[in-house]
Amino acid sequence: MTGNATDRNVAFQAAEAALSEAESFLFTENFSQPNFYTNNCSETHCFVQDGEDGLFFKGEFLEGGDCTLDSVASPDDEIYQDSSIWTTGSGKYRQADIELNNMNLDVQARYIIEFRCFAVKTPDNIPAEQYDDENRYDETYWEPFYRITAYATGRTPSARVMLQSTYRRD
Repeated sequence: MTGNATDRNVAFQAAEAALSEAESFLFTENFSQPNFYTNNCSETHCFVQDGEDGLFFKGEFLEGGDCTLDSVASPDDEIYQDSSIWTTGSGKYRQADIELNNMNLDVQARYIIEFRCFAVKTPDNIPAEQYDDENRYDETYWEPFYRITAYATGRTPSARVMLQSTYRRD
């Protein structure tokens, strides 16, 4: 029992490290609206329906238009529930580069990032003009909002942990 608990703890630490790496990636990249354009993304990283390099967007965002998410009929329809996404070689996830307290362990940690439209930058002090049509999703007032899902295994494949967080730059 102690070995199983330790192995699960290792998987949990790896998943936490993957979440942290994903947040650092989002902070460093500082994606802007062209990365999310449904029909016209020409950036290095694009958030697309079928996930390219672990970056997903199940919705629609057109230049100057509304941002809408596809409705999900059940939790089973969520991207992270699709086991083929986490399969080695699928190209649908990002591999986390982790070290756990300098332990030399063969631990696998992966993550995906979903663009979930936009959130207000300053919820405590919302300017009225933020909601004017000409300011819709203006980067002065709005910030991209993400859901990150990390999946990790411990020292054995049977020890698995999946964690999620939401992220918006401050």
